[in-house]
Amino acid sequence: MNINFGKYEGPPILKKLIELQNVLGDPEQFYLGFNFYLSLENFRYFNTPSDVVVFGNIGVDGIHYGFLTDFGSVNNLEVAPIVCVNPMDFERPIHIVAKNLSEFLRVNMTDSELFYNQFDSEENYLLAKEQWREEANSSPYQPTENEKFLRKRVSNF
Repeated sequence: MNINFGKYEGPPILKKLIELQNVLGDPEQFYLGFNFYLSLENFRYFNTPSDVVVFGNIGVDGIHYGFLTDFGSVNNLEVAPIVCVNPMDFERPIHIVAKNLSEFLRVNMTDSELFYNQFDSEENYLLAKEQWREEANSSPYQPTENEKFLRKRVSNF
């Protein structure tokens, strides 16, 4: 973890997430609950800013999350803004998605789509969310009882 985090110590919340992933014993189970994988190695793309400390990815299109250090001016990663880097979005690959890791996790648990999709309005977002819900409900690939249990377990954590 120190290779990726440089001078920074991992924030307590991130340490708890690492601990949970270790308890679960499987990154897939962690993903089921949090909608992202922990990325504690040097996970970077050509357009990942050099002042971003990456901590997670969604496993698709290179989309990843990190702490914005503002070239070292942030003293503590616990209060660093969180950015989403979407290498496939050539016009706007980087945007701030949360004021800190706590806010990121709160939003991510219910609305992670906000981080890597762009909407013209709140109405368009709500329409898309309803469409996704309908598609999920009519999908033949429903979550298993074990997946539901794991989501609840991770959410409670």
